[in-house]
Amino acid sequence: MKLIIDPAYQGLAFELAKEWEVLRTDFKRFPDGELYFRFKEPVEGENVSILVAGYPHQDRAILRTVLLSRTLRDLGANAILGIIPYFPYARQDKRFRSGEPISAKAVAESLFESGVNKILTVDVHSEGVFAEFGGSFMNLSSIGRWADYLTENLEGDFFLIAPDQGRSKTVRRLAQKAACDFITLSKERNLETGEIEDIVVKQEKLQKLSKQCEVAILFDDIISTGGTASTAIQEVHKAFEGDVIAAFTHGLFQSGSISKLLRAGTDKILTTDTVNTSYSDVSVAPLLSRKIKEITKQ
Repeated sequence: MKLIIDPAYQGLAFELAKEWEVLRTDFKRFPDGELYFRFKEPVEGENVSILVAGYPHQDRAILRTVLLSRTLRDLGANAILGIIPYFPYARQDKRFRSGEPISAKAVAESLFESGVNKILTVDVHSEGVFAEFGGSFMNLSSIGRWADYLTENLEGDFFLIAPDQGRSKTVRRLAQKAACDFITLSKERNLETGEIEDIVVKQEKLQKLSKQCEVAILFDDIISTGGTASTAIQEVHKAFEGDVIAAFTHGLFQSGSISKLLRAGTDKILTTDTVNTSYSDVSVAPLLSRKIKEITKQ
């Protein structure tokens, strides 16, 4: 297998490049901003994986992947795997209001139509919208990587916090692997503004856990503006005096979100390396590597 590395990717790309031959490709931008690339070696009959940086500049990433996969297909590549650790547009997984697109589905369809045979991603925001693609759309869970990191690096007892019911199942699974307790918050969001209007914390259980644990870990799949996380952490601090860690699979960090987290009382921020951040202490490279090897053996 040969690997094409999105020119926007860094840390995670270096790890995967240690295991597979990188397909030599020239990338550049024309003066008007349009993309140019050229494969510097034959691809006919090759199995090729494209490592895609889904953030930032999501629109560029999608178009670049479509052009790469279409060209690979036209030049006779045998199979094309799209490795998209952070899958863009996944949060728009249904029509929340009349007239909206189902962007998540449209992006996946455009990639498959361009020649991608399989898509590999991590902790996609909502799996349901991709169900019709069956085994061609593979979503890996980072729970094992998180459990290993937390149990190996944290001192003292800790518990997990799910920011809403939608994340409760995932956080429960992580709590089981990490052998710790967890609580679930509830929230109400304004569909027009996207802002969180209310967050409810089960104070009785939180007070009980505060006597047993030194660290609380808020765990979510994505941080963007930080509104949900910072509000939740403020509520948690009303009944918990220990350290609070904010942990996310995908760190987008928009709109001063880091400042919001710190003002809310966050003691540490953690993310994976699906998106390159200065907080990417948890690597999903081993997770992706195992799955890629499994796919290429088929």
